[in-house]
Amino acid sequence: MIYIYIIKVAVLTFPLLAFLLSIPYMVIQYNRYGSINKLKTFIVGSFIFYLFCSYYMVILPLPDPKTLTHSVQPQLVPFNFIFHFIKDTKLNISDTHTYLLALKQGVVIQPLFNIVLTIPLGIYLASFFKVNLKKVILIGFLCSLFFEITQLTGIFGLYQHSYRLFDVDDLMLNTLGAVIGWFIGHELTFIPSKASLDDQSMINSTKVSYSRRLVAFFIDYVIINILSMLIVIGLDLLFKINLNYIIINIISLVLFITYMILFNYKLHSTIGKKLVHLKLDYHDITSLLIRYLLMLLVIPNFGIMAILLKLAGINFNLIFYLIIIINMLYEFRKNKELYYEKLSDVQNINVFKKVK
Repeated sequence: MIYIYIIKVAVLTFPLLAFLLSIPYMVIQYNRYGSINKLKTFIVGSFIFYLFCSYYMVILPLPDPKTLTHSVQPQLVPFNFIFHFIKDTKLNISDTHTYLLALKQGVVIQPLFNIVLTIPLGIYLASFFKVNLKKVILIGFLCSLFFEITQLTGIFGLYQHSYRLFDVDDLMLNTLGAVIGWFIGHELTFIPSKASLDDQSMINSTKVSYSRRLVAFFIDYVIINILSMLIVIGLDLLFKINLNYIIINIISLVLFITYMILFNYKLHSTIGKKLVHLKLDYHDITSLLIRYLLMLLVIPNFGIMAILLKLAGINFNLIFYLIIIINMLYEFRKNKELYYEKLSDVQNINVFKKVK
């Protein structure tokens, strides 16, 4: 069945989208609420997956461009689906044997599909986002309009012609589905609201978790890599210097120390730490230097261990992945100090302020 195929495609492609959105999502959550609520993350993830499936339902299966010789003319007559139902239905009210047969017809399945498609949208908006009915009607209509414009424009110009029907009835049926979902959502009291979960996140904001520290480090790590790349490109363009792997990594290593020491000594925080509301508690610049020299032992790409293993012909990636797995396992335990935090006596502390 085509709908099963589309859901399978969504299941296979959604992890990539989730991966791409994970860091921005984590940064936003730590920045706004000081922590990440797992239940909220699951609900938001399921909502995005639903939107993903809905959009796939609209555009899939994609046709062969060679078969599209002309556009499908839009249907602009309101309630045309009722006319087609009356004209083509096999339903006979006095004959119960025709009920099931009528339900299998396109004149019934298509309108029902358009209603069912947006019922989950209304449920999410009512139960989780606590949106009022007027906004649900507007959001349901705009969502449907986006779907219909996608079809009318051939996925915004991807195809020269539209390959699916723009139908004004779909706008009404999709909006009706969102409204039905809104009424259903109001009865699902077991689903917590976004506001209540955000409050829980703020309560838990004092916890300096491994994931929070890892997000801060990842941001700084990306910044340092970009700066390092720009320096290498600049040296190549200005002085025609062809740098080897070891020199490039030494440049990154020096840049890492400079970046970390400069930001933390002056501001007690790096750009990454600022975004997740963390700062370092340290005694003096020597303790900072010890912390980051120790950290450099296991940093991927330009860390001391990475350079030594590269010289020995050993792939560092496997070791790096093992470190990540160990960090994930730590999440199931109390957030203990890592080796470079213990030896340097420099720790991350929370500076998130709860909004009253």
